[in-house]
Amino acid sequence: MSTEFVRENEKKLIRGYPNTYTFTKSMAERMIKKRCSDGKVSIIRPSIVIGTYEEPFPGWAENLAAGGGITLTAGIGILRNIKSDPNIKIDTVPCDYVANFIIAVSVYASIMTTSHLAVYHASSSLLNPISNQ
Repeated sequence: MSTEFVRENEKKLIRGYPNTYTFTKSMAERMIKKRCSDGKVSIIRPSIVIGTYEEPFPGWAENLAAGGGITLTAGIGILRNIKSDPNIKIDTVPCDYVANFIIAVSVYASIMTTSHLAVYHASSSLLNPISNQ
């Protein structure tokens, strides 16, 4: 398929997914499920990853992608407000939490005795949501 064809037919090609990111993520997961159905597979889906909470030190971030730029500039006082809907919850998770979660899931998956495909969500919104207020 040419780039032009994909651009012109994007909505039809992604079949109801909200965007190409969620579509390609779903494609990858379906491919893994199909090709690795006889093994132990764990997929970890973090929400927006931000700077660390504690380790190696509070606020550490290797890059400014995703939420890193916003949390850095807010943390050092450059960014003081963002116009947004006060009813929206922000779903972020510190980088060190994601790293620890990956370790925990790896250990858990290694002791499982049966084949499985498990998808884990590393996020804050259910138990500890951040509000825009």
